[in-house]
Amino acid sequence: MSLKHPAGSPAAPNRNSPPRSENHVQTVVRLLARSAAREWFEADQLHQQSTQQNVTASGDRPP
Repeated sequence: MSLKHPAGSPAAPNRNSPPRSENHVQTVVRLLARSAAREWFEADQLHQQSTQQNVTASGDRPP
């Protein structure tokens, strides 16, 4: 007979390895952070390119 912990109280932590759900959450967070960093980097690159183009366009701006 297996005893299940009620939803309100977490299971006792296993000191050898984190629970699978915690590993999954860490993996998802890592992937999201990597994706966000890549998007930020690409947006920053585009911003720098457009800034350089605006500087070299001798003041002409599209409406």
